[in-house]
Amino acid sequence: MGDTVRSFIEGREIGVRPLSVVIVGAGASGLCMAIKLQEAGIGNFTILEKGGSVGGTWRDNTYPGSGCDVPSMLYSYSFEPKLDWSRSSAGNRRVFRIGCPQIPSPPAYPFQYRDKRSAFR
Repeated sequence: MGDTVRSFIEGREIGVRPLSVVIVGAGASGLCMAIKLQEAGIGNFTILEKGGSVGGTWRDNTYPGSGCDVPSMLYSYSFEPKLDWSRSSAGNRRVFRIGCPQIPSPPAYPFQYRDKRSAFR
């Protein structure tokens, strides 16, 4: 039957419906959520992303001098650590190029990208 959610009012079950999840953002946290949902056997989710691709902060912030203010190795998932960074505090583009390859390609997940002319409501 798949994943379901049970609804209760005053301790009495009033219904069961399919579980679906919306993940807002395709940055590192949003993609981690997608990975962990799949590992838990929950496949009914959609990732909403306002940008045109994955990457979040590391995709968007490209100002001169942007980069890590903590050790670079913290920009990896605990279940897939990346420990071989060339610098302890990498710059933005390096974090995006090196850190984001860990992220599964978008076709692996149901994505909805926002048209630049529209807005989330």
